[in-house]
Amino acid sequence: MIKFRLFLVLLSIVVLSAANPCFAGDVFGEVVSSSEVTEVNFNGKDILKTGNWKYTDDAHYQGFEKCHIKSSSYSSALENRKRRSLGSRGGTSRVHRTATAPGLLDITPFILKHAKANDVNPYIIRAIIEIESSFNPNAVSCSGACGLMQLKPSTAKEMGVTDYMNPDKNIEAGTKYIKAMLVRFKNLDVALAAYNQGPGTVERAGKKIPNATARHYVNKFHKALSKY
Repeated sequence: MIKFRLFLVLLSIVVLSAANPCFAGDVFGEVVSSSEVTEVNFNGKDILKTGNWKYTDDAHYQGFEKCHIKSSSYSSALENRKRRSLGSRGGTSRVHRTATAPGLLDITPFILKHAKANDVNPYIIRAIIEIESSFNPNAVSCSGACGLMQLKPSTAKEMGVTDYMNPDKNIEAGTKYIKAMLVRFKNLDVALAAYNQGPGTVERAGKKIPNATARHYVNKFHKALSKY
């Protein structure tokens, strides 16, 4: 009789445990404990350690180092874009240079704002900006990628942004794009390869890093991320 009662108690414990699983979070499909999530700050090194690319509590980013670009570079980028726009409409391409006081523009609020809005760790955005443009908002690649996060105009438009030489809007579009790649491929390195090479190339490679160029890009990213 005692053994039967003990059996009933154990059976009830098993049933209750099955009905109330305690999953604290999911990182790339793996269940992690709540202590793993709360004990890290989700800075660059923590991303490398855990693989978690998502935004977390605002308090974790109090020590996020400020990122500055030269305000004169920003003005130059806007001026060049306006000149190209006027030229494409057949009008005069002559634009008077606006006097800009020398100084720095802090793009940290842009990074944090768009990182939070898209649930992406801001250190990832910062590292992409560093390896893509070295914080130069006027950067244009030979393939036509533009701005801080080096987006092609068609990609920026796909992300809902036309003013892609504006640092704020460029970061908005770039953050939306890397988030789309993260959701699609569910792996940080593969998402970065897709950001660099295009999602079609990654798909054809079996959702893996497709070539040496993409691998070099991913390694550069991790090198930048490890500094933060």
